[in-house]
Amino acid sequence: MGKLERMGLYTPSVISVFVIGLFLSIFLYIEISFNEKRATDLKFEHLLKRESLLVQKELDINIQALHSIKNLFDATHDVSRKQFKDFVSEYLELHHSIKAIEWLPYITKEQRSFFEEKASKELNIDFKFTYKNQQGEIKLLEEEKTEYYPVYYLEPFNPNQQVLGYDLSSNKTRLKALKESIKSRKDTASAKINLIQEKENTSAFLFFIPVWEISNKNQIKGFVVGVYEIEEMIIHSLEHDDMDNSLLDVWLVDKTDKYKNELLYTNTEHNKPVITKNYAPIKIEGRNWLLYAKPSALFFKKNKTIIPFISLIASLFVTFLITYILAQKVIKTQELENLVNNKTKNIIESNKRYESLLEMFDKKVIAARIDLKGRVSYSTSAFELISGYSKAELVGLSNNIHRHEDVPKDLNINMWETISAGKIFTAEIKNKKKDGSVYWLKTVIMPEYDKDKNISSYFEVSDDITSKKELEIFNINLSEKIDYAVSENQKKDQLLLEQSKLAAMGEMIGAIAHQWRQPLNSLAIKIQFIEDDYEDDLLNEDYLNEFSTSSMKLIDFMSKTIDDFRNFFTIDKVKSEFDVKEKIEETINMLNAQLDNYEIKIIINNKSFSVIGYVSEFQQVILNIINNAKDELVKKEIKNKNIIIDIQNEDGFGTIKIQDNAGGIPRDILDRVFEPYFTTKEQGKGTGLGLYMSKMIIEENMKGKLSASNINDGAEFTIKMEI
Repeated sequence: MGKLERMGLYTPSVISVFVIGLFLSIFLYIEISFNEKRATDLKFEHLLKRESLLVQKELDINIQALHSIKNLFDATHDVSRKQFKDFVSEYLELHHSIKAIEWLPYITKEQRSFFEEKASKELNIDFKFTYKNQQGEIKLLEEEKTEYYPVYYLEPFNPNQQVLGYDLSSNKTRLKALKESIKSRKDTASAKINLIQEKENTSAFLFFIPVWEISNKNQIKGFVVGVYEIEEMIIHSLEHDDMDNSLLDVWLVDKTDKYKNELLYTNTEHNKPVITKNYAPIKIEGRNWLLYAKPSALFFKKNKTIIPFISLIASLFVTFLITYILAQKVIKTQELENLVNNKTKNIIESNKRYESLLEMFDKKVIAARIDLKGRVSYSTSAFELISGYSKAELVGLSNNIHRHEDVPKDLNINMWETISAGKIFTAEIKNKKKDGSVYWLKTVIMPEYDKDKNISSYFEVSDDITSKKELEIFNINLSEKIDYAVSENQKKDQLLLEQSKLAAMGEMIGAIAHQWRQPLNSLAIKIQFIEDDYEDDLLNEDYLNEFSTSSMKLIDFMSKTIDDFRNFFTIDKVKSEFDVKEKIEETINMLNAQLDNYEIKIIINNKSFSVIGYVSEFQQVILNIINNAKDELVKKEIKNKNIIIDIQNEDGFGTIKIQDNAGGIPRDILDRVFEPYFTTKEQGKGTGLGLYMSKMIIEENMKGKLSASNINDGAEFTIKMEI
């Protein structure tokens, strides 16, 4: 058989082999391409799920940390700034994605000045409520509102100091989240915001956890607030698991507003929301976040192979390669099986964790299931432990078996009316253990439904609040003791005021004696000389007129002194508006004779202002300060004795500074001059009540401030009051 015959003979076989090889090559190419796409899709879905879980985990951990801080405010009546700092610093070290943690107290219009003054003293700065204007500048909040939510506690402090005092209710976005949290009584996240402490616009959000007053659960106490930079939080969440963020193009979108898709974060240059078919929800209270994703160019680059092309080329030349390609398919299939096996293993492990959680629920959570007749059909071990009844004793019995006899019947009626209507019932209920001892539960009962949406049973979950109730009873008793102590202290203060008034009266009687001595002497001399003038034939109409006029001036002067004395010791029934300079001058007039006798010069400027208060008490303060200055000037025998009174009026506040040149107050007693019964005068010459009562009058009765300091050559007492 010739060569051509052999070629003809084998041609059909060659063609058949070629056709079969071509068919198999194409088939294998399509099959491998499909499997590769499927594996790539699985990888993509796995990456998306993994990234969303990491973000969700980071968010949940941070919120759990904020709840720990909320528990601090629930457990402590008045958390100090230091307690807040010590408690929060630990969480900031553990959770680096939290930009800052803040405490926003609920402050009324009447409380504002108190909180500003308190924070100023604590921080040694001029603490004021602020807001951010349209130009992005932090300004003093002069608007008077019924309520404020300022940043009062803040950590870390230094990088965020400019936020301190910022009233979150002055911003619409923040106010909306605040109101929603109060209305729903739930944690609430804000919409996207720009942080005040950042120079550039930074996408961030605030997470509000409401804290309610212990004594009134309907009264908001304030908010624990977590501040988050969204980009920093997402990057930090992925770092924990070495997640390569560049494999996916992602867009975190806030879809809370159905008319607006707001972009919160993206790792692409496309700064507008991109809605893809692949997404994962991120659960956060108050918002609807979705994480959209699609494979990035790097993902395709890492997962795209030339195996299908190689298999196609190779299968055209060598049949052996068909086996190789099939082997590759087997390998790919095995990889998919391994992936499925791993997933199955993960599911089994998850089931074990779920069973562990159920076991923990049974041990830690006080819960029971109640049938429609009110009988217990299931209870946890925790319920068994706190009630003292075994599960066997509880199951089948009425749920009221552990109710204390003090519980009103109306409560039980209200409970059944509520849950029978398909609503959730919540109450704090007093219960009795099997041994007769008392315990308290905060109970929530909710209906359970069958497949036809009919109520099939009720599930009860409770929290042990026995300690809380015992604390409330303790606080009530403590409050009564405090009220009694305050009442006794007020009586003591009134007695001190009367003692101070009597001491001032003694000093004023001495002042009046000095005031009257000179005019009495002059009047006596005039009367003695009238006999001599009569003998000298000097009496006539002009003489009598001049004698009558001059005598009446002396009498009028003495009468005015008595009027000033009577006004000074008038018991003020109500506050009135008065001019401070006018009342200071009246006080000085009563002391003129003494001051002139000791050659003491008083200098007062021409400025003044008006305040509302008790006139005589204010004059008593001025009298105390001037008398103290006079005594020191005389005691130290100062040559040029001066008392300078400087009155100023600026920015809605009036200031009175009373200075002397008696050498000042010794440093070791400067901080004690306002203490009761503290005096540097000899025994019998001072009560130690003057400056103490002066401080009480100015700061408690007139809402001002009285302080003492040393100047160049003497002491200076400063009175500051609202005009």
